[in-house]
Amino acid sequence: MGLFTRTFTHKKWVDAVDRVTAGGDNGFNVRFQALEVDLDAIGAALDSLASGVPKDRTINLAPQLTQSGVDGWVHALGSASKGAQKGGAYGVMAVALPTTGTIKKFRVLGSNTGQGSLQLELFRQELGGANRVAVAQIAGVHTDPGRTFDLSIGPATGTEGLDPAYSYFISARLDGAAPSDAVSITGFQIVCVTG
Repeated sequence: MGLFTRTFTHKKWVDAVDRVTAGGDNGFNVRFQALEVDLDAIGAALDSLASGVPKDRTINLAPQLTQSGVDGWVHALGSASKGAQKGGAYGVMAVALPTTGTIKKFRVLGSNTGQGSLQLELFRQELGGANRVAVAQIAGVHTDPGRTFDLSIGPATGTEGLDPAYSYFISARLDGAAPSDAVSITGFQIVCVTG
């Protein structure tokens, strides 16, 4: 059974017999109204089909990292930076993702002018009681020291599926930086396929 069943049937006019009118059973108004009903049904059927087509959804995030270690990240104007005279920075932030679909890409942007090790990771955590909580890394990047970065990575096999049974978060961990190093994170991006 299809999504659309035609209801309009054209009744042919006969020359010199039928009188073309706007009203009546065979008039233009009735015929065009029947065509409108069919066109509306076609539009609804097409909308229904289109709603099932997978779509890429890009989620851009400004770093808002909650301190999770000895030193936290310093936030200013939509970015997060290592604190002055600090050797590291540690933080996590929650991420709201769709409840269905798949994760396609995790992207991070920023700069690391020193020699510190900067690890940026996307995790999922199983919801539930204290005895059931399981954390798994979905994707992670390690930045090269001494440069600006724009890095993307796909999810680990088996972690790409979005599921309402999980919460999601990003971790940003900088270790071994010199006090004078400038390290900043300017954005996160997660691309999902939904629909």
